[in-house]
Amino acid sequence: MVFLTIWIIIGVFFLLVIYSQIKQGAFSGLFAKPQSPQTTTQSQAPKEGDLPGVGKVNIDCVRNALSEESIGKIIEAGNASSLSSEDKEKLDKCVVEKAPESPQPSPTG
Repeated sequence: MVFLTIWIIIGVFFLLVIYSQIKQGAFSGLFAKPQSPQTTTQSQAPKEGDLPGVGKVNIDCVRNALSEESIGKIIEAGNASSLSSEDKEKLDKCVVEKAPESPQPSPTG
């Protein structure tokens, strides 16, 4: 009987220790809900970018509308003159702001 009483006292002691640790927040990491990944990742790729000779375009639209080869042609040439008419039409839908046209030198003489 003394043996059981001692173990009951030890059990109550451990329950009191656990209860006090819960009150102090020692187990809050175990019981807390995990944070959603949306709130932790704030950096995202830009939605718009400048293409040389074209202007400001929607990046996702260009990637969906044109092939990698066509995008490479634009970057290599510095303008969209090397694209087919079909690709130019697709690209025009993605343009947010046209590039300022360079003024043609007027012949003087």
